[in-house]
Amino acid sequence: MKKDGDGGILGNILRGIGEMVDLVKKMDSEGKTEINSTGTFGNLTDPKGISGCYGFTLKTGLPGKRPSFTSDTMPARQDISIKKSEPVIDVFDEGHFIRVVVETPVVSDEDIVLHIKENVLYLTVWAKDEPFSKSIALPHRVKSDTMRKFIRNGILEVLLDVQD
Repeated sequence: MKKDGDGGILGNILRGIGEMVDLVKKMDSEGKTEINSTGTFGNLTDPKGISGCYGFTLKTGLPGKRPSFTSDTMPARQDISIKKSEPVIDVFDEGHFIRVVVETPVVSDEDIVLHIKENVLYLTVWAKDEPFSKSIALPHRVKSDTMRKFIRNGILEVLLDVQD
């Protein structure tokens, strides 16, 4: 097993846990209960290098009463309860376009809201029992006006053309 100069793999894992604990302490001192982060690491255009996309949501505190939703009172994205089990999401870089495949509840096309900001796809699904929202980091900037979505049997497929 290869070790780096900073304590090896175990040292990096423990350092990461310590940083997460520090982040939770900072959130508590600022009165925040949720933080979201997405991004990339490495050089995504170098096929020989190590690179990737990440995204996470960190929530603290006790669960509260879940809000009820109607089509007239759709809350802003940050007010939506996160689904108990996260949906399976796959992002494929197909060269000239990006394919995003998401396992969703069986919903209609109108129950899915998508928008793009820079290289992040924001997904909101207005499922009857458990609406949820997710930010998906994309490996490249895309042309938002070329977005195509298809939903069938609880599988959402989104195609996005890559910017030149």
